[in-house]
Amino acid sequence: MAIQRRPQYERPPGAVGHIEFALCFAAWMQSRRQPPTYRDLMERFQMSRGTAYRFLRRWQDVVQSEQVRP
Repeated sequence: MAIQRRPQYERPPGAVGHIEFALCFAAWMQSRRQPPTYRDLMERFQMSRGTAYRFLRRWQDVVQSEQVRP
């Protein structure tokens, strides 16, 4: 049985590097009504499960650090 590989993530037109990817990722995360799952990230950005979990964890860290604490 042949294993199908996921196609590599194709950057949007005009995206050049990591900063553009980060901005695209942040815009996508903020535009969602519900928090994404690791599967959503895997599907949208064609990343592995481990990478998706790492991205989600970093996003949660950023969101929690921006919350105002009384």
